[in-house]
Amino acid sequence: MKIELRSIEDIKPYANNPRINDKAVEAVMASLKEFGFRQPVVVDKDYIIIVGHTRHKAAQKLGLEKIPVHVAKDLTEGQIRAYRIADNQTATISEWNYELLPIELKDLQAMDFNLELLGFDSDQLATILDPGIQDGLTDPDDVPAPPSEAITKPGDLWILGEHRLLCGDSTNRQEVSMLMNGDKSGMIFTDAPYNVDYGSSKNPRHKIRSIQNDCMSTDEWSIFCHKMYEIFREFNTGDIYMWGASGPEGMRMRLWLIEMGFHWSATIIWKKQQLVLSPAKYQRMYEPCYYGWLEKSSFGDDRTQTEVWEINRPLNSKLHPTMKPVELCIKGITNSSVPGTIVFDGFLGSGSTLIACEQTGRKCYGLEIDPIYCDVIKNRWEQFTGKKAKLSNDKTPTAEAGAVSEKK
Repeated sequence: MKIELRSIEDIKPYANNPRINDKAVEAVMASLKEFGFRQPVVVDKDYIIIVGHTRHKAAQKLGLEKIPVHVAKDLTEGQIRAYRIADNQTATISEWNYELLPIELKDLQAMDFNLELLGFDSDQLATILDPGIQDGLTDPDDVPAPPSEAITKPGDLWILGEHRLLCGDSTNRQEVSMLMNGDKSGMIFTDAPYNVDYGSSKNPRHKIRSIQNDCMSTDEWSIFCHKMYEIFREFNTGDIYMWGASGPEGMRMRLWLIEMGFHWSATIIWKKQQLVLSPAKYQRMYEPCYYGWLEKSSFGDDRTQTEVWEINRPLNSKLHPTMKPVELCIKGITNSSVPGTIVFDGFLGSGSTLIACEQTGRKCYGLEIDPIYCDVIKNRWEQFTGKKAKLSNDKTPTAEAGAVSEKK
């Protein structure tokens, strides 16, 4: 195709051009200034525009003296008139893939590129980049029953769409490094063991399965927490939400957090709709979450948030003793991250953090040490999205773990 530079004064708009393009001229001007004139204006032998009226108008407003043109000498009069209409109409037939478009826009954002140069207005960009909370095929708090035998094996890395799940130890640097794959999270939302022996048969909250690393001596607990905080330091750049106990173990968690150089900003209180029976003299209707960061907070601009979160607890949370409703996870995640952010959870449990990330367009990178719970997380995500998880080596097991669903 031959392209020539021609004086803009030689180029003539088609008098009967049926396309109204005035609203697009400024956007095209911005595009020409940023990217240059990469598409020639197509003209006939008399230099009357066939395709490119908007680019021609934009070039005039920019004061360009010459523009690239292609003279379509081989087209008949009928083809020329048809091409004018077809070029505009075919552009309206295509649609955006709203799963892939936000990814591209977020990558451009990360490069500090001005997205308004792309032709979207600010409202359109806001909707595309943060479409809100997306529904799935199941209730977000539905959790599949655990299988009798686990398909997942220690060391398995599941890829669940944009999310990553490793069956491993979140205090093991090598395993966390494998999960993160060179990335760092923009925030942490996690429910670490409280070291209160929730899984004990003597504990009135004992349900189906126990929690690993939940019954240690104080010295063992100190070593565990310090290893956990070292992981936080190395692999995270933003806010930390860490659920914990309200008694002595919770106090130790906070003190060790400060000892490791973190800023403890607030204790968030999850106020439940009913008490939880325990041997304590006073029955508790809340759980605390320790909120802070290492060097810089990733919290947004909203200053109306309070430290008390009144969110109902699912009544049938039988699988995991400390399961959190997805709504609770969404609140913290949306307060301290934007869509596309990697959210780290080293203790995924039944997978509520992952479902919250799925609903809000974040990426959950998580570990769960128990293979049974890994199967539950995988199955829960598959049922919620209708998609299939894959092992990182693309060897997907054929058997299905767990078939019965219960409320979380």
